[in-house]
Amino acid sequence: MKNIISVFIVLFSFLIPEAQVILSTNFADDNYKKAPIHDVWKVANDISPSYKGQEDSRQIRADMKMNIIRLSGGIKNKDQQNTSYDMVKWDEEVNNYVYDFSRLINVINKADEHNDHIYQLVIDNVPWCFQRGFTFVDLDKNSFDGEHFRKFEQVEQYGNGLPPSDMGAYGKYVEALVETLVKNFGKDRVKNWRFRIGSEIESPGHWKGTAEDFVAYLDVSLRAIRNIIPDAHVGIHTREPHYEAIKHKGLNYKGKKFVSFHDEILHHCHKNDLHLNSWGLSYYIQFDKEGEFYANENWYKDRVAPLVNHPRWNKDTEINLEEFKATASFKGPDGSKVTLKSGSSHGEVAHISMSHLFYKHAELNQIHRWLQYKDVKDDIANQELLSMVGKRRYKTISNGIPKNVSDQIDAIFVKDDKLNGYEVLLYNYNGLSTKYGSEQPVIISFISELPVGTKLEYRSSYYTKSHNKLQSFEDERFFKDSWYVGNIKESQKLGESSRVLKPQIYNSYYKLYNGHKVYAPSDWKIITTTKRSDDEKFGSEIVIETSLESFSFRKFEFKLIP
Repeated sequence: MKNIISVFIVLFSFLIPEAQVILSTNFADDNYKKAPIHDVWKVANDISPSYKGQEDSRQIRADMKMNIIRLSGGIKNKDQQNTSYDMVKWDEEVNNYVYDFSRLINVINKADEHNDHIYQLVIDNVPWCFQRGFTFVDLDKNSFDGEHFRKFEQVEQYGNGLPPSDMGAYGKYVEALVETLVKNFGKDRVKNWRFRIGSEIESPGHWKGTAEDFVAYLDVSLRAIRNIIPDAHVGIHTREPHYEAIKHKGLNYKGKKFVSFHDEILHHCHKNDLHLNSWGLSYYIQFDKEGEFYANENWYKDRVAPLVNHPRWNKDTEINLEEFKATASFKGPDGSKVTLKSGSSHGEVAHISMSHLFYKHAELNQIHRWLQYKDVKDDIANQELLSMVGKRRYKTISNGIPKNVSDQIDAIFVKDDKLNGYEVLLYNYNGLSTKYGSEQPVIISFISELPVGTKLEYRSSYYTKSHNKLQSFEDERFFKDSWYVGNIKESQKLGESSRVLKPQIYNSYYKLYNGHKVYAPSDWKIITTTKRSDDEKFGSEIVIETSLESFSFRKFEFKLIP
């Protein structure tokens, strides 16, 4: 890898034959100006802090907002109904539903003990008492009578996956829940919290009802929330529009496949003038599964475009990734179904690529990660993204084809008006192969409003797999394959170090290892702007020839000399 960055002052056209990819922007043209960079990664998911008996908050990082999942109860314990966390129960003596919102208040207080920490309250699982009134029939998953739920559907993967048997009573319960929030925390404060109805609702483990059942549930829930807070932000969380539960063999109680509800939801909302403020999707990048780790326009075309191009889509609805993780595998080498988080540069560069995608499309807003506890630090890629927050992004123009044709080479260009500076975050991501190909030559160019001959200070930072601690450790000559945990697959070696290395190796060797390269910027150098290569008179140009390894990124910073 060459470390020398050559600065060219020749015409841009002379440089084209020297590179495969040319990335450019025009800071002097308002047509290139886009929205400022925002923090895409500021939200994390957590099961209610009191879930599983945890009365103390697990403390999502204080610099992040929190989604509280399964707030309403309806959870299970060893495939049995666990009503301990339900805030409403049926009382036989009074022959009515009885509320107890003490746990709700406690959960909010615990989750919010650092600051105003809450981003979204998720009303997903229905409390168990709303199964009363159902008649359950003894049929297997391949049999149905078209009217009744089956006995095995009483307790699902995530607890109660059935709609309320009494929609009217359920609506009153949701109203009471929101009223309790307002009474205890103030309407002005609660208005700043979002509400979400459902989690991946087409997944059989979350919802065993039909699309019609969900639409009715959505209708009553949304109206109940807005009866108390008319301008409340209310969203939903579904599977992708093309979803079909292929792995779940069997049909629902109506004898239909488990498929996306998006068409029914959009038609119902349009017909009944119901506005959804946000629509959530999920995406888990799986580096061990071909076609499941694209983090580029292919993801948008596959999962978002069918929504926003639907004739009933409301253009005021934002789209969020309500669940996201870059994984090496959906299953650890120990057989655990807990997703194996990516521990390599693949995951870090994926964060940049997904962020850029969200900046390019205005309807895309936030990416919500699972669990970001107080002792977890953002990876280096996210730290670089955070350093650009608030600075104005400009449209990127890409020309040329990379030597490795499946490589996605792109750049985020920003301008800092306050400091009279420019930044370029350049990255190389591949959504088809995790293999490291040959180093890619790249040219970056930008036009500014500065006169020809203006001197700027600039520096660069370069992150490759050699800066990744786990990958550097695995590449050392002293490393032995026997240091991995047993039965590990090749793709799983890209997973987080604490799970892919044997405990004694992790504690005795890995924690002490410091052989990887330190990620740090270069010294500041001087660069002079040149005449524009398009022969326009106004402004000047900077052109830099550089290169990128697979799954790497470079950061360039430019500032006026005082």
